[in-house]
Amino acid sequence: GQKGYSLFVGQIPKEITSEQLSEYFAREFGVVCGVYLLRDRVTQESKGSGFVRFGHKDHAWNAIQSANAREIKFPGYDTPLVVKWAAENENHRKVREERAGGGGGGEGAEYGERR
Repeated sequence: GQKGYSLFVGQIPKEITSEQLSEYFAREFGVVCGVYLLRDRVTQESKGSGFVRFGHKDHAWNAIQSANAREIKFPGYDTPLVVKWAAENENHRKVREERAGGGGGGEGAEYGERR
């Protein structure tokens, strides 16, 4: 696999670009090897979550600890970012994508309510 330490990042303001995400984490914590922002397939709008990959475990760990302390916020935004090891999310993400089956995101909940 790719070298580095991947982190899942959530609660990213919709307006933030992958470049801004990369710059922010690099400035605060250390060398960023890659950034991936999850986007809507149709509108290309940010889904407010993504992944940041660090070259050093210490940098990744510092980011997680800062997030746990609710200290990671983009300038001008009040909502702290959620940061955790990406490996925790791998299985959940695959399952979610299979369930969604490529359809619209919001439709799933309605079906469960109909009896």
